[in-house]
Amino acid sequence: MNLLSKAGILILSVLLLAGCRLNQSGEKTQLYEQTERGTLGAEEQVQTIIIWEYDRGTKKFQETLSRLAEEASMADINGKKYNVVAIAVPEEAYEQEFLKAYVQGTAPDIVFGTPENPSLYTGIGVTIDLRPLLEQWEQEDSVYLKELPELAWNFFETKGIQNGIPVTQTGYGIIYNKEIFEAAGITELPQTYEEWGRVCEQLVKKDIVPWINGTETTGEPSLKCLAYWLGSNSASLIDTAGKADYGNKACMEVWFFYNGNIKNTYQPENILQYTEEDAKQLLLDGKAAMYSGGIPNFIHEDTGKYGVLPMVSGTEVKGISYHPISFQGYYGIRSGHDSDTLAVLKWWYEHNAELWAEADTERIPCLRKNAVRIYKDNNLICDWLEENLFVNNVSTIFYPQPHYPSYANELISSGCLTDVLTALYSGGTVDEGILKANFETDRLLEKYIIQ
Repeated sequence: MNLLSKAGILILSVLLLAGCRLNQSGEKTQLYEQTERGTLGAEEQVQTIIIWEYDRGTKKFQETLSRLAEEASMADINGKKYNVVAIAVPEEAYEQEFLKAYVQGTAPDIVFGTPENPSLYTGIGVTIDLRPLLEQWEQEDSVYLKELPELAWNFFETKGIQNGIPVTQTGYGIIYNKEIFEAAGITELPQTYEEWGRVCEQLVKKDIVPWINGTETTGEPSLKCLAYWLGSNSASLIDTAGKADYGNKACMEVWFFYNGNIKNTYQPENILQYTEEDAKQLLLDGKAAMYSGGIPNFIHEDTGKYGVLPMVSGTEVKGISYHPISFQGYYGIRSGHDSDTLAVLKWWYEHNAELWAEADTERIPCLRKNAVRIYKDNNLICDWLEENLFVNNVSTIFYPQPHYPSYANELISSGCLTDVLTALYSGGTVDEGILKANFETDRLLEKYIIQ
C-alpha cells in the first residue's frame, strides 16, 4: 500500500468516527461514483475524465451539466477526444464521498471544492500543480488572468504550488434595514464594537430586535454569522491544532463580545429555532433591524431599502480588518494521466459559464462579467462586489489559511467553533464553552488520529 492510500484510509476513518460531532443526522451517505478513474475504453481507447460538481438541486442544473459533459466529450481538446463524465454530488456529502472514492480507487479527476478543501486535497498530496494551466493562459493573454482578483488566485496557492483555480466566492456580512435605522434615530453606522452596542441599545428601547441570524441545516448555531466577527478583529479563533485559541487576546475579545450580544438579548432568545430563510424574512418584514449571513443569498427587488454595514472593528484589530470572504474552485486530482486532466479542466473552465448563471444563492462567480450578468439589477450586491471582491487591496479571514498538521485537525476545528457557540446559546460562559470544546477536540484527536 502506498503512502497516499495510507493517508486516505486514515483520514477516511477520522471522517467516519468523528461524524458524531460533524453530522448529527446519522444518515448514511452513498458512494456517488463507481467508475474506475483513468480507464480507457476497450475499443475506442478514449480516456475517461470524471468531474464532480456541487448539486444545486434543480432540474435545469442537471440538464445543463449533462449537456456540457456531452459537448466536452464531442470537443477536440488539444487534438484528442475524451469521455467526460460530470456528476452532481450533494454538498453535505461531498468531502466524505471524495475520501471514500479516493480510498477505493474511484476518485474523480476534477473536483469543485469548498474553502476547506485546499487543506483536504493538499493534505493527502493528491492535487495536480496547476501552474502549467496558468502559463497557457498567460501565453494566450487570457481574460481569466486579467479579470480574476489576485486575492482569489492567492487563496489557492501554497508554497509556490497552485492547488486550485478560483471559480466562485462566498461573502458574509450584516445587512440592515435603512428605514428601521432612521425610525430609531440612528444616523451613523457603527464602526466599532462599542458603537455597535449603542446602536443595539437604541433598537432595543424601540422594541426592535437588533439583529438575527439563522441556524445551519442541522439546527446548530451558524458559523456563517460568526465569520463576520472573526474578520472584525483580525482573528481566526482557531489555532493550527484546530482548537479554540484561548491565549489570543483578539480571539477572546470576539468571543466575549459575541457572548455579550446573546446576554443583552440583541438577538431573539429562541434564535436557534430560526432557519436562515426565517431570519432573512424577519428583516424583510421589518421585525429585525439587521440580518447576518451570506451577502449573495440576499436578493431582493427593493435593494434601496437595505444596505451592508461596514466592517465593525474590535479594539485588537490594530487598523486591519479582514473581509469575511472565501473562495471555491476547481482542483485536478493526481493520476496516471495528469496532462489529460489539465487539458479537460482548461476546456471545462472556459466553457461552463452557463453553470454559474443558475440560481446559486450561496456563491457569486469570481469572473466579473459572469457576476455582473447575474446581479446587474441588484445594486446592493453589485456595490458590495466592487468594494470587497473586484479590488486587489482587500484581505480575507480565510487567506492565508492556517496550515493544520493534518486534515483531521481542520475537520475537527469547525466542530470546535460550533461547540463553543452551542455552549454560549445554552447559557454557558465563554470560558466554559472553550474548555468544553477544546476537551472534545483533544478527545477526538487522541482517539482517532495516529501520530
